[in-house]
Amino acid sequence: MIAPGGYGEAGVETEGEDNYPVPSALAYWRSQQNPPDLRQILPGGEVHAYMVHHWLNRRLVTPIPDLWMVAIAAVLGKGTVLAVGQISRKQWKKILVMIAVSGMYGGASLQLYITGGILLPWFLPTLTFWTYLIIAFVERKSYG
Repeated sequence: MIAPGGYGEAGVETEGEDNYPVPSALAYWRSQQNPPDLRQILPGGEVHAYMVHHWLNRRLVTPIPDLWMVAIAAVLGKGTVLAVGQISRKQWKKILVMIAVSGMYGGASLQLYITGGILLPWFLPTLTFWTYLIIAFVERKSYG
């Protein structure tokens, strides 16, 4: 693949249109090279080269829709509220277990992304799950 790039005039309509800021991970990798590559731009041709490389090596990322995972988290959150029942001040172990499970979900989703190229949403499903738990905890605390 032959692609121009790396110069200030790169672009079709305006100068510099085909130059992008370097993502943090790529800046780190470039700084680890010997000698370090300290360029502050990422040419569009290099972006296309990375995409072609991933396509040829069958290393494409498969995103799982946020809406599916939020719906699953809502069902799990409501099920957890019904299964756990009332959480008193002495039952903080249940809350710690739920925090640990949330952390393990984050770690498992990261590992699934690294090894399988499957991108699971983490923030919105975890927020939905904890919203159900916190609302139930606050309502039961104020009424009972």
